[in-house]
Amino acid sequence: LGGMKVVTVTAAVRAERGIQSDHGALIYDIPDEMQQATGLRSGDVILQINRVRVSSADDLRRAFAAAAGAGAATVWFERDGRLNRTAFYVR
Repeated sequence: LGGMKVVTVTAAVRAERGIQSDHGALIYDIPDEMQQATGLRSGDVILQINRVRVSSADDLRRAFAAAAGAGAATVWFERDGRLNRTAFYVR
């Protein structure tokens, strides 16, 4: 994950952060260079990678590993209560 730190979205995390989604992995720290390369930022909730649902931080790690094998990732995520999508190459 290149230094990105994530936590599983739980009921407590949802309430604390005002997250709409009932699943996902919350990014709580991400290096600047990774932000620029991916379009993701701290506070984003990753919901899906390459059509694979992300329900936990462990799911996210597995999905990124699979994406690395494919060479690219399309990521659906929640930011400020809105659904967004980004795509990038994975090494």
